[in-house]
Amino acid sequence: MRTPQLMQTVLVVILMLCGYLYLLQIVTRRASNKNAITVLAIVLFFIYAVLSGALIIVLSTLGSVELILMALLLLFASIALCMALYGMIRDFRLLNKGMLAVFLVYVFALTYITFLSRETRERTVILMVPFASLSEAIRTHNPEEINHMLLNVALFVPMGMLFPMIYPEKLSTVFFVLPMGMMCTTLIESLQLILRLGHCDIDDIIANTLGTLLGYLFYLIYRRFQRSRDIE
Repeated sequence: MRTPQLMQTVLVVILMLCGYLYLLQIVTRRASNKNAITVLAIVLFFIYAVLSGALIIVLSTLGSVELILMALLLLFASIALCMALYGMIRDFRLLNKGMLAVFLVYVFALTYITFLSRETRERTVILMVPFASLSEAIRTHNPEEINHMLLNVALFVPMGMLFPMIYPEKLSTVFFVLPMGMMCTTLIESLQLILRLGHCDIDDIIANTLGTLLGYLFYLIYRRFQRSRDIE
């Protein structure tokens, strides 16, 4: 197996594992019996493995590993979006309306940067080899590509900071924040491909998700600082 195919396969496995852990965290959140949690985890893993294997087999017959990766990203992004919207609608009265307004302004700015400010291209491609763009930039000493990746990281730092502030009691865990960042960047890359506004690059998704994680770390630092001040 060639190195790009190996990296893609590893990424597929990581995505499937993360999907299982995310689903397990949701299913077992209210369970208090440890024995019941263990049995539930085993049963859930078996069902998840069967369904995931069937999904990969079906996707493999339809296309390449690149399409499998894109399909999995879109699937997880859709699940994360539906769960986030459901939780926010259900507990709307408990949301921080001010932070929600700030977050919506950020989403509008993100939409403008990624869609409205771009021109239609004649040809777009799917680039699903992890770190291929970064490796090429380092090999050719191309600072523009490196700057592009750094900007993609910075673009999603507010996502990791603002989203948990909307509803700290429920949305401030990494299980909600990271999927939200991945969901947004996956939908952006997919729509850019469909609307021919840019390439669909896995490196952009990785950089945006990394930016979300970085923003979330800033949020945790801010929250700890706030708690220390309240104690004083």
